[in-house]
Amino acid sequence: MMCDVTARQSRIDFNGFDTADHEESTPTGLSYTEYQNGPDTEVPVFIIQTEEKLTSNNGYPSCTDHCLEVPANKDADKRAEKEDGGEDSSSESDFDPYEYGNDKNATSYWGTVMHMIIVGMSPTLLSLPHTFQQVGYVLGSVGSFCTVILYAYCMHMIVDGEYILCKRLRRTKMSYTQVVYRAFRTGPKSLRWMASYCKNLIYFALICIWAGGNAIYVLLISQNIRSALKYFYQFESNDRFIILYLVIPLVLLCWIPNLKLMVFYSSFSNTVNVCCILVISYMAAQGLLPLGERKAFGEFIKIPYFLGVVFVTVNGTGLLMSLKNQMRNPRKFRSKAGVLNVSYVTTGISYALFGLLCYLKFGAGIADNVILNLPNTMFTNMIKLLYALSVIFFYPLVSYVTFDIVWNDTLKKKFTKSSNQKILKCVVQTCSALSSIVLAYVFPNMEIFVSVTGTVCASLDSIIMPAIINMLVYSQENRFIANVKNVSIIVLGILFIIAGIADSVKALGKYYK
Repeated sequence: MMCDVTARQSRIDFNGFDTADHEESTPTGLSYTEYQNGPDTEVPVFIIQTEEKLTSNNGYPSCTDHCLEVPANKDADKRAEKEDGGEDSSSESDFDPYEYGNDKNATSYWGTVMHMIIVGMSPTLLSLPHTFQQVGYVLGSVGSFCTVILYAYCMHMIVDGEYILCKRLRRTKMSYTQVVYRAFRTGPKSLRWMASYCKNLIYFALICIWAGGNAIYVLLISQNIRSALKYFYQFESNDRFIILYLVIPLVLLCWIPNLKLMVFYSSFSNTVNVCCILVISYMAAQGLLPLGERKAFGEFIKIPYFLGVVFVTVNGTGLLMSLKNQMRNPRKFRSKAGVLNVSYVTTGISYALFGLLCYLKFGAGIADNVILNLPNTMFTNMIKLLYALSVIFFYPLVSYVTFDIVWNDTLKKKFTKSSNQKILKCVVQTCSALSSIVLAYVFPNMEIFVSVTGTVCASLDSIIMPAIINMLVYSQENRFIANVKNVSIIVLGILFIIAGIADSVKALGKYYK
């Protein structure tokens, strides 16, 4: 979710649609063929190799799916044609996509680990301690760690599927949506017609996750500002009143024409967010109550909400492939001591410790935004304002994801010859920014968004689909035990979705009452 954007990393799109698909450089003198990914056809476009980075859309990295093939040759073209024609293309060659490394600006092993950890430390982490009060510290601690490990295992299946598909199709890298599309197109013939539908379904899930997450961020901003205003000016207000005043600054920030201009804001947002988490952890560690005075197990009916908070916080599925594709040595991403294992084990332990510390400190009175439980002092209220400011600067980065899917992948193709394209793009940017604000204003209840985006959409995008990809990629092999495992994960994901829908309906009913 939260990620650091630097000048050399501005190629990473926040939806996870790897912009390196547009701008990859190959060894000097080597040309390559860039294929534009479509549902039924694949149009080869020959590009002369240069050291320049290819960008489009007035500085924005476009998220349109592209597949790269290295090196370009007739045999590879035939394979691609067969694949899009629905023929069997499962034969693997000696081609290794990891042999085509990134340029000197590629990220290191530890740099990627830090990015993955920062992604997991999103603003919604401050809502996690509240769930410990609902499910108990035992289920909360063990459950948060195990949920993160389950998520990490599903991410392994995506990365493994991408590697196998790249070998078969002689491509250097793919984005997550490309992996979904290619897995169906090269899978059993009876399922190939579903490729485009499933790809669009993942698009929809990603939009819901990021738009719903932004609605949660708007609520977090309003809660912190409201609390600080009450302390400094004795001004009483509600969340909706604050949200109205946030409309103009948030929309204007979303009009920034180039992600590179957001480098400073992103760095500031990440720094303040991590510092706030450390300050809260330090203050929570002072004067902890014994475990005996806190409940070990809570209400099992609250488990869907608990899972939703964990999934919303840890979710970075769209960004996963971009980070892997930008590594200097992609092999280290999924190895035993690789980026995935190290970062997610660290993240899982951090979730368990942070939630446990805050619950032991604040107990039954813990708020759904734990920063509100800090002592009402000048220092803590300054922290609240800084935190609200950091989330404000993070908002346009996440809002860009919704805009990019709607504009670059849908509407832009229909208005290529329009003289009002810039105006239309600005309208789409505004609507993308306003959508989450309107949702937060109409339903100023965090539980509703957590259940829908975290439990329902994240289960589809991060649990069910990875298991399906794994089954499709290895569909020609006899893997009974592995298929039983995948079916079990799919069933578990479906149960999460059902529980999330039920919890959302319950939260809506409670809100209207």
